[in-house]
Amino acid sequence: MLKNIFGKTLFERKMVILEWFAATLVVLFGTAMIFPGIRDSFGTVMGTMPDSMKGWMGTTDSWSTYNGYAGQELFHQMVILPSIAMILFGANFLAGEEGSTLLLTTLSKPLKRYNLYLQKYFALVVTLFAIMAGYFLGIILGGIALGESINYQAMLQSTLVATLLALVLGTLSFCLGAATGKKSIAGVVVGFYAFLSYFIASLSTAGDIVDKISYATVFRYFVPHDIMAGNFDVNNVFILLAIIIVPHFIALPIFAKRDLLTR
Repeated sequence: MLKNIFGKTLFERKMVILEWFAATLVVLFGTAMIFPGIRDSFGTVMGTMPDSMKGWMGTTDSWSTYNGYAGQELFHQMVILPSIAMILFGANFLAGEEGSTLLLTTLSKPLKRYNLYLQKYFALVVTLFAIMAGYFLGIILGGIALGESINYQAMLQSTLVATLLALVLGTLSFCLGAATGKKSIAGVVVGFYAFLSYFIASLSTAGDIVDKISYATVFRYFVPHDIMAGNFDVNNVFILLAIIIVPHFIALPIFAKRDLLTR
């Protein structure tokens, strides 16, 4: 039964997952292919950019090499793509089925709620891995097609942290949906938090107050331009892992005991 729940969840969404994989690969590959034009027309402009805007727009180095471009644009900017996917999937994997009463049908079988919760969450993780495979391939294939030098180690490290970042948002959406039974609440609340986090973290160099506030945002712990420059901070990995784990200790007990929604 447990394997069936896990497999059934992925099987029912296989086409949507494949579409996200393909779309992510194509978008990242296409964004990679415009690098030469950006490097030639945009790179030197960054030298006159105010320091307060460099966290958002980057520096000259960010736009003069493919690795720098990957850190500033392909990872820092485009990570919003898998983040959106995870917020949507996270809200739908459990709360979405509860809203359509499918969850009641599933739980009419001899299956404990915590087992269902874990199987659904692991299916969410596998979905993210599939999307991030397309993400990584799009960046790598773009660099190869352009004949650019690629720092594969830094690319893998950036992909790892990007995966954890997207999983944080997916986890928050999944857990909020599990605790409330409302996929709309989960999607809107986590989506708003993600948008605000991205905006604040991008402007963290604008002043001390913004910098301090940015510590409450998940994007603060995703600094791909530093990773691509060879500065991989493993502490950020542990922080993101902690944020992924902690919500389950709140959401799972609530989901296991509360009354499920019915039409």
